[in-house]
Amino acid sequence: MNYLLLSQLRFLWQHRLQTLLAILGIMLGVCVVIAVELTNKSANQSFINSFDQLNENVSHQVTGPSTGISTDIYQHLRRNLLPNYANGKAAPIIEGSARLILPDAADDNGPSIQVMGIDPISETALQRFNLTLSNQESENNQPPPDITQLMLNATGAFISELLAKDNALALGDTFSVHAENAQHTLTVVGILPVLNDNLQNLIITDIDTAQRLTSVDGFSRIDLQIAPDAHAEFENQLSEFLPSGYYWQKKEAVAGQTLHLTQSFQLNLQALSLLSLVVGVFLVYNTMNNFVIQRLPLFERLRALGVLSQQITTLLLIEVLIISLIATSIGILLGLKLAEFLVALSDQTINDLYYSTGKSQLYLLFTPLLKGAALGIGASIIAVLLPIKNAIHLKNSRAQTFIRLTNPALLLPALVLMIIGIIFSVWEASGVFGGFFAVFSILLGLAALTPILIFLIGKAIQKLFRTFGNPSNFIINMSIGDTYRNLTRTGVAAMALMVAVSSANGMGVMIGSFRLAVENWLHSRVNADIYVRADRTSNSQDIFISEDAIQDVIQIDGLKNYTLFTDFTAQVKKSNTNEPQYLPADWTSGRIPTIAKSGYSFVYQTQDDAIDNAWQNFAKGDVFVSETFASTHSVKPNDIIDVQTDSGTQQFKVAAIYYDYGNQNGRILSNRENLKRYWPSKGVESIGLYVTDAESSQAVKSYLDSIKESHRIHYFVGSDIVDIGLTVFDRTFIITHALKAFVLAVAMIAIFSSLTALQLERAAEFNTLRAIGFSRTQIATFALTQTAFLGFIVGLISLPTGELLAWLLIEIIHWRSFGWSMEFTPQWPIVFENALLAIFAATIAALYPTWKVIKQLHSPTQYD
Repeated sequence: MNYLLLSQLRFLWQHRLQTLLAILGIMLGVCVVIAVELTNKSANQSFINSFDQLNENVSHQVTGPSTGISTDIYQHLRRNLLPNYANGKAAPIIEGSARLILPDAADDNGPSIQVMGIDPISETALQRFNLTLSNQESENNQPPPDITQLMLNATGAFISELLAKDNALALGDTFSVHAENAQHTLTVVGILPVLNDNLQNLIITDIDTAQRLTSVDGFSRIDLQIAPDAHAEFENQLSEFLPSGYYWQKKEAVAGQTLHLTQSFQLNLQALSLLSLVVGVFLVYNTMNNFVIQRLPLFERLRALGVLSQQITTLLLIEVLIISLIATSIGILLGLKLAEFLVALSDQTINDLYYSTGKSQLYLLFTPLLKGAALGIGASIIAVLLPIKNAIHLKNSRAQTFIRLTNPALLLPALVLMIIGIIFSVWEASGVFGGFFAVFSILLGLAALTPILIFLIGKAIQKLFRTFGNPSNFIINMSIGDTYRNLTRTGVAAMALMVAVSSANGMGVMIGSFRLAVENWLHSRVNADIYVRADRTSNSQDIFISEDAIQDVIQIDGLKNYTLFTDFTAQVKKSNTNEPQYLPADWTSGRIPTIAKSGYSFVYQTQDDAIDNAWQNFAKGDVFVSETFASTHSVKPNDIIDVQTDSGTQQFKVAAIYYDYGNQNGRILSNRENLKRYWPSKGVESIGLYVTDAESSQAVKSYLDSIKESHRIHYFVGSDIVDIGLTVFDRTFIITHALKAFVLAVAMIAIFSSLTALQLERAAEFNTLRAIGFSRTQIATFALTQTAFLGFIVGLISLPTGELLAWLLIEIIHWRSFGWSMEFTPQWPIVFENALLAIFAATIAALYPTWKVIKQLHSPTQYD
């Protein structure tokens, strides 16, 4: 057995190029799987660590209206409810964001920082951040933070050690931040050594200081600490105690809701990573199948000498284990490096789309590493089972492979796969996981048909060429024929290339369709020429535009019309439950004149009469809900939704469902009369101005410039908002494009491996052609034309397959992930570009093996 093992190792060394390519394919697949797993887990763990430290010793949270929790509610809670519970504590919190102003920067584009305002007395009781441990020393011997300094210094702030180190700040130093369109100067009165890397950009201030920074009147939330054995009783009393517009949640529920927002985004990344591993499995199968073909005579001699089939099986399994272990080990190391890059991209996407997060830290978690290793080794073993079966039964693996790949009987398993995919695609209850299973099943089913399609298309093109082409051009005729005759070597690699190119087509068309839908939505929704908002300066405690400012703005000469909008977060009762469970949703109340109504397109009401009827009901008090809201809450037109308002829980009838790509929580749109009736404390947050012409636009801007200081307002040009939105969109899909490139790279390695084995094996055939008078150039042309033709057919197959995949991604994955629908828009430049890429990849992959074989060909004179 030892001698047999040594012979196997010698064979791998002699065929080290193909062995290296197999290692490379699995290595990249494992690398991407581990990198994506670590990225998702690290982002979640970073959030959990930050959340746990910010909410240390907290059991419940109370939140309220967007205008903030009033001081009266907090005082009433402390005096009348908490005394009933031993060691019950409450601490008000103000949360906001600012931007650090770097001393040498020409603008305010410094790092984003998180502002947390606390009540020092309450925090001392809650013991968050160990602020009461005045005798504790940090690792760098910094004096411990003295919480009384926040009360004694009106501009005092605690900062993290990392923030202090990165910006060369020490106790007593001052630094500037930009918050709510105003610059503020703060003083370092304490350095917190207890914060982890995820909170390196956190600053803690007194409540009054935080209110000046964030322009929040009231508290963002109230953190509570209640003993676990008293939770049930306390929660019942708290529900009765809180007035309308206020609600409570357990700390764990708050974290779970936030993490749920990113679940669909992370699942999309996981699907792409698994796709790269699937392509890598094709490569391992193809390599091991080639190895079995080359050694079939050797296995016959070994069996004749008495070697058992079990021993041959063991040898091949050891062989694939060696390849997969090496590939997996290197893939893990590269996956760690790739994860560092993906974590930064993931942070940017999460910040843009979901919630504000600090700089995520890469966590070396065991589970993602184990998962990647298991997938790499397990997939490699599965891929080699069929070649092992051929080896131990001494079958002509080449002939069997050709028959198997081109046999019409293969239609049955391919059709079964596609039928399973169709079932999961229409079964909405299977969710996003079922949607991805449907996409993979249909894609693999079509991949299984690729060799049959190559065979049929090749035969058809060869027949057309013989009928209408130049019969004397025998090189092209031979190339076409050899393309489908050599499927024993190239069939599996062609399948891998088809999967990769089709995936690239599908992702490209989906992203292009989504971008076009978002662009059209932005242009139609942001259709005012100028938008005015309140300028929340340090002297203002109001997030709304004053009535005087509104009157001055809407009476400017040169205006055709205007809109008024107010946005805040409302709590909507969860559907299909009798319990008082509420989910957050964005509520927008607006004055929407006729000129602005064109920005709203409806899902069901498409006829003019139905649209007019929907707007009439809207004016009477009914509401519009976005697609995402309708999907999350399972509502349709004419349904009733329960919403918590300042006047108690109210019921609203859904007049229509409209398209909206603004958020994933869902949005409710109502008229301003509902706002005045149920949220009377809220004013106007933004004004949209429609000007008569370009000349009037400039005059309006000049007038706004003259009054913006006195009225504390600022304005934006509508086209600038659209540009910013599209920039965020493009930045979101950077990580998707990066993973797509990895899938294509693995497919190119697969085709390169197959063509290397094919060209080296055909050395005798090429020598025969050389002997009968073919020049080296003709033989090279013959070989490269064949591979280019293979890429052409694969590219041809990938055109409809990619379009189908894009349709599945849009209609199933996108809908189930985000609750958004969009129109399928073919992106022909992307599709044809990827089809050309298939030809290019196949041709480039053939250059080295063709050059190597041509270089070793004999001269015709040697055959005389």
